Amino acid sequence: MANFEKLYPQAFSPVQAMDVRCPDCEFLLHAGAVNISDGIAKCTSCENLFQLHHAVPRRQKPQLDLPTGLEIFRFEKELEIQFSWRQSISTTLLFFNLAWNAFWLIFAVAMLWVGGISFVLLIGIPIAIGIYLLYFLIAQVFNYTSILIDEKNLCITHKPLSLPGYDNKIIDRQQVDQVYIEKYIENNFEDGPEYAFAIYALHKQQKKLQLVKRIAHYEQAQFIEQALEDYLLIADRKIEGEYAP
Repeated sequence: MANFEKLYPQAFSPVQAMDVRCPDCEFLLHAGAVNISDGIAKCTSCENLFQLHHAVPRRQKPQLDLPTGLEIFRFEKELEIQFSWRQSISTTLLFFNLAWNAFWLIFAVAMLWVGGISFVLLIGIPIAIGIYLLYFLIAQVFNYTSILIDEKNLCITHKPLSLPGYDNKIIDRQQVDQVYIEKYIENNFEDGPEYAFAIYALHKQQKKLQLVKRIAHYEQAQFIEQALEDYLLIADRKIEGEYAP
């Protein structure tokens, strides 16, 4: 790399080079890797030598309005985005939850009337499932996810109720290389799958970290992705597996 820079010492411009990306790996090049006058560059990530007209163009970000279900708070040295779970409530699961609990409640009362408490204990597992489903529904109504960026960390917390699979996270903000969206199947029903969106951070060591899941609408996920990238000064680039409509 040093020899490449010495070969064209007069040609490097940090202003012109800041948005040049490698066509092979889409790595964002620094000014020392780009020769403007001769129109060539060398990727410091994969060692690819290429002409500048083959560089990956910078992706343009649309101007987004704040979607329903999101709140954003900007402080002097912090940014917080709050995402309400209420927007992700599945109508199908809601009715299934109510029907399940109603059925087993009536059945338990009937068993208690006929045979006493020992008969009710025999259906303890479906009752426990019903209680968990009810707890999950309550969490869907009242919970929200907080995405907080301070001077050091990116913090993900779920409040006020705890649920398995929704762990709080603290990530060194300096290690976040990219933020992107994936679309996945949240539930499979007889009339077809129910999709949701998740926000991921790509660690500089190429480790994939899930930040937020069960986002019902793409506009919400897109707003969160863009807000995080803007605040962390991350240049947007395409990631393998990223959802882009």
